Amino acid sequence: MYRLFFLLIILLSFGRSYSQTDQELATRIALEARTIDEIEGATGKYKFNKKRQRLLNLGIIQTDYQLARRKKFERIGLRTLSINSIIIYSEVYSWDFNDKWFDDEENEPPWSYQILGTNSNDQFHELNLNVEHLIRLPTTSSIFGYACYANGGLPEEGLSMMKLVNKMDTIELSKWIFSVNPVRQGFAYLGFSLLKSKGVQIDSSVSNKMSQLKSSDFEILMCSGCTIRESVPFSELLSDEKAQRFINKHS
Repeated sequence: MYRLFFLLIILLSFGRSYSQTDQELATRIALEARTIDEIEGATGKYKFNKKRQRLLNLGIIQTDYQLARRKKFERIGLRTLSINSIIIYSEVYSWDFNDKWFDDEENEPPWSYQILGTNSNDQFHELNLNVEHLIRLPTTSSIFGYACYANGGLPEEGLSMMKLVNKMDTIELSKWIFSVNPVRQGFAYLGFSLLKSKGVQIDSSVSNKMSQLKSSDFEILMCSGCTIRESVPFSELLSDEKAQRFINKHS
């Protein structure tokens, strides 16, 4: 009986070790991939399944994956940034909790994550991109809107923008308006519009960028109430009428 119990313990330990090795192999293959096709064509017991894909600035595509074995998903995500299917940056991470990705009070994620590995090429470094402006969870997206969800309030990044406005933090808002994340750019436009209405002087480079955004046909994800609409251009979202309504509401 003792020998049988001991053998069972060894087999269970070997199974866990083997499974972990399969996960590590899938992670390594994903990080070493040079193209999106290499990731999506990979075989093995564990595979990164595509969850979301979105267009960022500069023609960059952000693609989010989650690791799974058959139909069982792990809390391990893969995020890639690519141009014409060539990966310029990839990142594998794990997380512990993902109820929502911003805390309303402290503006801090109530879930913790750990970076398991990253890879990037020369083009990524030449573009000097800030990947912290992008959302990590593969099932969560940046979203723009004036009155979203059941409470008709700003979405999470809009709330963060308002905190920057209240602190008069034009330095961080400037980073937002030049961000690779177009949703943050849209909210930065509203933030600077609100500050200008209060008499705050805006740098000329920021003003020029605001003018570009206002007339841009670049489309971003938008929420209105509990409805999510896709493919709404900046020129529609940042119209004078909508921006003025926002200023009147928050002045």
